[in-house]
Amino acid sequence: MSRLTAITVIGILVIDLSYLLAISTAVADHNGLSCHNMSGYDLSTINDKTYKYIHNYTNTSTNKTDSFDVLINICRVFDTKDKTPEVCIGRQICGHKTTDKTPIGYRLKSTDFVPDNGSHKEYIKVVYDGSECDIHRILNYTMTINFYCGEDTPNFNHEISTTCGIELNYTTKSVCKTTTNNSITTTTSTPAPIVEKKKTVHCIWENGSHHMDLNQLVMTNGNHLTVGLSPSTSQHVIYYINVCRPLNRIFETFSHSSINNCGPNAAICRVTIGSNDSVLSLGEPTSGPIRLFDDSLNLFYENGSPCPARPHEKLRTRIKFVCDPLAGIENMIVNEPGSETMDAEDCAYFIEWRTSAVCNYIEPTKLVNNSCYFTDQRTGLSVDLTSLKKKSNNPYRIPMDNGSTFELNVCGLANSLNAHECYQTSACLQHNDSGMSYGRLTSSFFIYNGVDLTLRYADGSKCNEDINKTLSTEISFKCNPNETNSEPKFKTINSCVAQFEWQNSLICNIQPPKCAILSESGKYYNLRQLSSISHSWNTTDPKDSSSVYYLNVCSKVPKSIGCKDPNAGSCKCVYNSQKQLDCGISLGDPSIDELKILSNEDLLLTYSNGDDRECPQGMRAKTEITFKCDKHIGNPKFIDFSKPQCIYRFEWKTFMSCPVLDQRDELIYKDGFLEDNRLDAYINVSALMGTTFNVNEFRQLDNNKTDNYTYVINLSKPELSTDYQCSEAGVCQTKGDFRRDLGSVKTLKYYLRGHELQMALQSKGGTRGKCGKNANKNVTTIFRLHCSSSAGVGEPEFMYESNDCDYVFNWETSMVCPMNFLKQEEYIEYITERNKSQERMEKEELDHLAKSTEDNQQSGGHTNLWIGILIVICFVATVCALLFYKPNIRQVVWFKVRRVFKSDTTNHTFHYHQFNT
Repeated sequence: MSRLTAITVIGILVIDLSYLLAISTAVADHNGLSCHNMSGYDLSTINDKTYKYIHNYTNTSTNKTDSFDVLINICRVFDTKDKTPEVCIGRQICGHKTTDKTPIGYRLKSTDFVPDNGSHKEYIKVVYDGSECDIHRILNYTMTINFYCGEDTPNFNHEISTTCGIELNYTTKSVCKTTTNNSITTTTSTPAPIVEKKKTVHCIWENGSHHMDLNQLVMTNGNHLTVGLSPSTSQHVIYYINVCRPLNRIFETFSHSSINNCGPNAAICRVTIGSNDSVLSLGEPTSGPIRLFDDSLNLFYENGSPCPARPHEKLRTRIKFVCDPLAGIENMIVNEPGSETMDAEDCAYFIEWRTSAVCNYIEPTKLVNNSCYFTDQRTGLSVDLTSLKKKSNNPYRIPMDNGSTFELNVCGLANSLNAHECYQTSACLQHNDSGMSYGRLTSSFFIYNGVDLTLRYADGSKCNEDINKTLSTEISFKCNPNETNSEPKFKTINSCVAQFEWQNSLICNIQPPKCAILSESGKYYNLRQLSSISHSWNTTDPKDSSSVYYLNVCSKVPKSIGCKDPNAGSCKCVYNSQKQLDCGISLGDPSIDELKILSNEDLLLTYSNGDDRECPQGMRAKTEITFKCDKHIGNPKFIDFSKPQCIYRFEWKTFMSCPVLDQRDELIYKDGFLEDNRLDAYINVSALMGTTFNVNEFRQLDNNKTDNYTYVINLSKPELSTDYQCSEAGVCQTKGDFRRDLGSVKTLKYYLRGHELQMALQSKGGTRGKCGKNANKNVTTIFRLHCSSSAGVGEPEFMYESNDCDYVFNWETSMVCPMNFLKQEEYIEYITERNKSQERMEKEELDHLAKSTEDNQQSGGHTNLWIGILIVICFVATVCALLFYKPNIRQVVWFKVRRVFKSDTTNHTFHYHQFNT
């Protein structure tokens, strides 16, 4: 048995690099290549100027956007007159990353004519070789330009990037074939490239209750790469690897071997470099991930190149994924046949891939009542896809190559033809009048892997490929801030699953914003509340009283500070002879900041590209702020200045750098008290609630003008309830006729963040209540309460507006001083006595009311009698008016009255009879 072959991407390899000479022998004389004869074509017509190309990409180690600036001469070399860095002199291409400004010079290495092979049209391939690649030192940086026949275009088109290479396309008439027939010269061009359908597999493992998604390891551009030594020949070996799908185009070029020999569906390609170059396919994707008895997740690739030991067999590979939160994405060990753990006659390769991608089994989030709302429980960030939902009779329609149509909806039904098979379905494949269900709305759920949000519909029609499975659909939503009116695009159907991709700006809402970061273990950190747009933080060097440092977090220092660099995220100010601050030294630009999590879970924020006046030659100032989780809001503290590296270091102990879900405990408000279970104490804040405060802010703007705001605050009822914009506001921002709800009374909550008590309100004030800088949240007001035994109730003081639409106030008050806290028994005694006092007051009020009622009854007897007489008189008068209305009735009544008042005292017997009137 020979020694174990250990191949790692992340780590340090001490190896003999002499074999690199073999790579560079493909072109012995770089200067021998001429623009007049590039594989038989004359490119001198496009060599008369220097082209500029900027390649934007995401740095996988920092998850930040970076760019690579490139100056390109097709054949002409740069000289001293071009004012390029020294490493670019005598070379055709000069490039550098914007983050570190380290230049790379590329020299013309080779040209090749690549014929039309059915998957692409013919082109001229020109390769430029750079310096040693920082990531994979076995390779050099390369720049490849493919020249296609067509109309001349002014710009290069980006094709693809790898860790060490960039490939660009350029269309020009200079590489078009010319044929002469009867003195007529014509230029011909081959058809557009034909996209080759490659073999892919479904890349999600599931058992009905949990998922493990390997799609984050899938490479759509470039390939995973690892290097090592062959156990049998000791030659250097490069492995190109993809997950669940074939390799993408490989850019690195070698002297004798053709990597295309791996085949169009190879997912792993083994390339040996040396005197006996060889290329082997180690297998193609055949099935999705499988979970074995040891709970490990595995991929199996079959049908590779013929096995060297047993040519009648094909090479195959097993990839075992092992959870390692600190490994990042790539950390592989390749065991070849002939290594210590494997027989030399074997035809199988074994790769152990340590990665954080398989550390968390994803629990699907089921759609509740067809709601299209998803919240990431790790971060609290949410997205609502309701706006993408269509009516069931007008769903999204995606035509297929065979003439059928896929109907699709988001959180809704899709069955415009009323096909029986597609009843209650959200995805339906229709052909003529029939259909096949690819998932039901009642069996839908979300899966989020931290990058893409997938909506899955399950329990469709029976799958023909596997009778034990049903058809299902996966819609993978990808963040693209520029896509607002896009539609789903069909990708493939694998293992009974139809897969669609949808680039949309809505999904960006659940990705951590700038100045926030999610750890590999799922902890979420957010420093955005420390980022101010109205004020800045400052600190001093204890050893240098003449200097003051102003800092902001992930944002520029406000112009009111007076820093001469308007883009500075931190600024050094020095007192001049007139005792005035001169803020002329920028310590870094926050537009290219970097936030990362250290091994001890501290956060490190770095600004680069500052002023150079205090730095060694060729260097610029950098700022490093280390945030440590603590119990207080804290302030930045100057640590030191490292002149050899030109780094200004600061430290900030604050609860803002604690994981978000650990930062605050919500307190319950009842009967005017907050209950703190950690201290077994009750805090009386009732005195803070009922008072109206008017707090002024004077904000200096960039144009040296001043904005004056007044914040009207009443935390128990809206003070400006008659104003439409602030009808529910506990905090209303005003300026003249301007009104903005900064927090509605009904949303008031109480938190303990570290040792600090906070009150927070969120706005519900319509469009003005939304945060323009963060569409995922509303405007929020935060009151930070601080103990001051002499302040009494105190009053709030405006501090700053954060870059996340947080309006922050400080409030010094004796109400939150420990001497005023009540223990549980004291609280119960206080509440009991208060209730008794209220009961006594209520009883006294009832007794007083009863006595008043009795007095009113006694004193009101005569009054009631007179009221009765008046009612009788009014009734009689009314009757008389009705009776005396007719003359004959008046005569009869008058006659009877006279009879009554005659002097005759004889007793009469009266007989009553009716008069017909």
